[in-house]
Amino acid sequence: MQLNRTQFFLLLFIVFVGPFIDYKILWLHNSIHTTGVVYFMGHTLELHGDISTHRVIMFKTEKNTVTFNAGIFDPSKTGDSVSILYQKDNPSDAREDLFSRIWGDTLVYSLLPFLVLLVIFITPDSLDPLIPKKSII
Repeated sequence: MQLNRTQFFLLLFIVFVGPFIDYKILWLHNSIHTTGVVYFMGHTLELHGDISTHRVIMFKTEKNTVTFNAGIFDPSKTGDSVSILYQKDNPSDAREDLFSRIWGDTLVYSLLPFLVLLVIFITPDSLDPLIPKKSII
Protein backbone atom coordinates (compact mmCIF):
# COMPACT_ATOMS: atom_id res chain seq x y z
CA MET A 1 0.00 0.00 0.00
CA GLN A 2 1.34 3.37 -0.98
CA LEU A 3 0.32 6.66 0.58
CA ASN A 4 0.72 10.08 -0.89
CA ARG A 5 2.09 12.89 1.26
CA THR A 6 -1.32 14.18 2.38
CA GLN A 7 -2.55 10.72 3.36
CA PHE A 8 0.69 10.08 5.25
CA PHE A 9 0.32 13.28 7.29
CA LEU A 10 -3.33 12.51 7.96
CA LEU A 11 -2.25 9.11 9.30
CA LEU A 12 0.40 10.79 11.50
CA PHE A 13 -2.24 13.22 12.78
CA ILE A 14 -4.54 10.34 13.70
CA VAL A 15 -1.72 8.46 15.44
CA PHE A 16 -0.26 11.39 17.41
CA VAL A 17 -3.26 13.63 18.10
CA GLY A 18 -6.11 11.11 17.93
CA PRO A 19 -5.44 9.43 21.30
CA PHE A 20 -5.91 12.72 23.18
CA ILE A 21 -9.25 13.34 21.48
CA ASP A 22 -10.36 9.69 21.76
CA TYR A 23 -9.65 9.66 25.50
CA LYS A 24 -11.73 12.79 26.06
CA ILE A 25 -14.64 11.52 23.96
CA LEU A 26 -14.61 8.27 25.94
CA TRP A 27 -14.46 10.25 29.20
CA LEU A 28 -17.47 12.33 28.13
CA HIS A 29 -19.39 9.23 27.02
CA ASN A 30 -18.92 7.59 30.44
CA SER A 31 -19.52 10.71 32.52
CA ILE A 32 -22.53 11.47 34.67
CA HIS A 33 -24.04 14.94 34.92
CA THR A 34 -24.99 16.42 38.28
CA THR A 35 -25.14 19.74 40.07
CA GLY A 36 -22.67 20.73 42.74
CA VAL A 37 -22.22 23.74 44.95
CA VAL A 38 -19.20 25.97 45.55
CA TYR A 39 -18.42 24.84 49.09
CA PHE A 40 -15.70 27.34 50.00
CA MET A 41 -12.65 29.16 48.65
CA GLY A 42 -9.51 27.16 49.38
CA HIS A 43 -5.86 28.18 49.48
CA THR A 44 -2.73 26.17 48.79
CA LEU A 45 0.82 27.02 49.82
CA GLU A 46 2.96 26.46 46.74
CA LEU A 47 6.55 25.13 46.87
CA HIS A 48 8.05 28.50 45.95
CA GLY A 49 6.19 30.27 48.77
CA ASP A 50 3.19 31.73 46.96
CA ILE A 51 -0.37 31.04 48.02
CA SER A 52 -2.82 30.07 45.30
CA THR A 53 -6.59 30.34 45.59
CA HIS A 54 -9.09 27.82 44.23
CA ARG A 55 -12.75 26.97 44.62
CA VAL A 56 -13.70 23.75 46.40
CA ILE A 57 -16.81 22.26 44.81
CA MET A 58 -18.94 19.67 46.57
CA PHE A 59 -21.44 17.33 44.92
CA LYS A 60 -23.31 14.18 45.87
CA THR A 61 -23.11 10.82 44.14
CA GLU A 62 -25.36 7.84 44.79
CA LYS A 63 -23.43 6.88 47.93
CA ASN A 64 -20.95 9.63 48.80
CA THR A 65 -20.32 13.33 48.96
CA VAL A 66 -17.27 14.34 46.94
CA THR A 67 -15.23 17.54 46.88
CA PHE A 68 -12.70 18.64 44.29
CA ASN A 69 -10.65 21.74 43.56
CA ALA A 70 -11.64 23.92 40.62
CA GLY A 71 -10.10 26.96 39.02
CA ILE A 72 -10.70 30.45 40.34
CA PHE A 73 -11.33 32.03 36.93
CA ASP A 74 -15.10 31.81 37.20
CA PRO A 75 -17.42 34.41 38.72
CA SER A 76 -19.24 31.90 40.96
CA LYS A 77 -19.12 32.53 44.68
CA THR A 78 -19.55 30.37 47.77
CA GLY A 79 -23.00 28.75 47.74
CA ASP A 80 -23.53 29.05 43.95
CA SER A 81 -24.65 25.98 41.99
CA VAL A 82 -22.36 24.66 39.27
CA SER A 83 -22.86 21.97 36.66
CA ILE A 84 -20.54 18.96 37.14
CA LEU A 85 -19.47 15.95 35.06
CA TYR A 86 -17.89 13.00 36.86
CA GLN A 87 -17.01 9.36 36.28
CA LYS A 88 -19.30 6.85 37.98
CA ASP A 89 -16.42 4.50 38.83
CA ASN A 90 -14.17 7.35 40.01
CA PRO A 91 -16.18 10.33 41.33
CA SER A 92 -13.01 12.19 42.26
CA ASP A 93 -12.38 12.52 38.50
CA ALA A 94 -14.83 15.40 38.23
CA ARG A 95 -14.86 18.60 36.22
CA GLU A 96 -17.08 21.59 35.80
CA ASP A 97 -19.32 21.28 32.77
CA LEU A 98 -17.65 24.10 30.84
CA PHE A 99 -15.90 23.82 27.48
CA SER A 100 -12.63 25.22 28.82
CA ARG A 101 -12.61 22.87 31.84
CA ILE A 102 -13.38 19.77 29.79
CA TRP A 103 -11.42 20.33 26.58
CA GLY A 104 -8.70 22.75 27.75
CA ASP A 105 -6.09 20.15 28.72
CA THR A 106 -6.81 18.07 25.61
CA LEU A 107 -6.30 21.07 23.34
CA VAL A 108 -3.05 22.02 25.06
CA TYR A 109 -1.64 18.46 24.95
CA SER A 110 -2.55 17.94 21.30
CA LEU A 111 -1.39 21.38 20.16
CA LEU A 112 2.36 20.63 20.08
CA PRO A 113 2.13 17.47 17.92
CA PHE A 114 -0.37 19.21 15.66
CA LEU A 115 1.87 22.26 15.17
CA VAL A 116 4.96 20.13 14.48
CA LEU A 117 3.06 18.13 11.85
CA LEU A 118 1.60 21.30 10.35
CA VAL A 119 5.01 22.98 10.03
CA ILE A 120 6.51 19.90 8.38
CA PHE A 121 3.51 19.59 6.06
CA ILE A 122 3.50 23.20 4.84
CA THR A 123 7.29 23.54 4.53
CA PRO A 124 8.00 24.58 0.93
CA ASP A 125 10.03 22.37 -1.41
CA SER A 126 12.82 24.96 -1.49
CA LEU A 127 13.65 24.11 2.13
CA ASP A 128 14.06 20.41 1.28
CA PRO A 129 11.41 18.97 3.60
CA LEU A 130 11.69 15.55 5.15
CA ILE A 131 8.96 14.24 2.88
CA PRO A 132 8.88 16.10 -0.45
CA LYS A 133 5.53 17.07 -1.93
CA LYS A 134 4.05 14.65 -4.48
CA SER A 135 6.15 11.80 -3.12
CA ILE A 136 4.79 8.29 -2.74
CA ILE A 137 5.44 6.75 0.66
